[in-house]
Amino acid sequence: MKLLGLALMAVGFGTAAEQWTIVESPHFELYTSGDAKAARETIVFFEQVHDLFASWNAKEQAAAPRVKIIVFQDEAEYRRYQPNQLAAAFFLSGVAGDFIVTRSLNRDTYPVAVHEYVHLVVKRSGLRITTAMNEGLAEFYSTLKVTKAGIEIGTPPVARLLALRYSTLIPLDVLFSVSTRSPIYRDRAQVDAFYAESWALTHMLLLSPEYRDKTTSYARDMQAGDPVAALERITGKTSAQILADLHHYVHRDRFVTALLDGTWEEHRVLPEARPATALESSAALTGLLESEGRRGPRQ
Repeated sequence: MKLLGLALMAVGFGTAAEQWTIVESPHFELYTSGDAKAARETIVFFEQVHDLFASWNAKEQAAAPRVKIIVFQDEAEYRRYQPNQLAAAFFLSGVAGDFIVTRSLNRDTYPVAVHEYVHLVVKRSGLRITTAMNEGLAEFYSTLKVTKAGIEIGTPPVARLLALRYSTLIPLDVLFSVSTRSPIYRDRAQVDAFYAESWALTHMLLLSPEYRDKTTSYARDMQAGDPVAALERITGKTSAQILADLHHYVHRDRFVTALLDGTWEEHRVLPEARPATALESSAALTGLLESEGRRGPRQ
């Protein structure tokens, strides 16, 4: 009753009163005030991405409710729900479900949404990992590409790579101690450097010939105790040696990618899009606000 009451109140919100489109698939509900065709293509893409991660915790993923993807039409509309000024997209989990929120979602902006989806996969898998590991995995998979042969992973995010080549690397003990409450999360330059190094370390550990055979269960091996000590143990190197390797790694000319086998035939047919009712769009937006701990969008 509480959620229904809030949803009815939300009909008065300017954004909720606009015409929204809804597209539904087995694992996602996508709400958008933008283009319906792009929404249909996006939800097919995310079903393909879902298949890639389903093995992380198959039982949990199968039983989980559908993820709500909310795509705003423009910057001003998105800002009314944005949790902070640095968030280009965001993931929230609350009593109303799991939400991935972004703006103007299309093939060029898929990486930011995939990044947030990886955070959801990590949460549902039960992994208890550091913020650096979480962000590193999210950045690592954010550039994935669906091809006829499968899913290609490992393409470097250009902005992250360039940032690393002109900055000093963060010592690993400091990197793994950062949390979302740390001061660097209030500074764009510092948080960008943190994300970039977290990506690079993940890429090196998972795909470089020197490390990949030792770190096949990287995230699970580093859950218990000190993550730096765990990394030193599984690699047989000191943290200083790993950091030196990482410095050389980010200055190389080519990066290894990997192609994961898969058959994506079942996702070729685009699902139907339909106008969302005022109650449906209001309930989705109200659930988002409730997950943020707010009663209304910014004016």
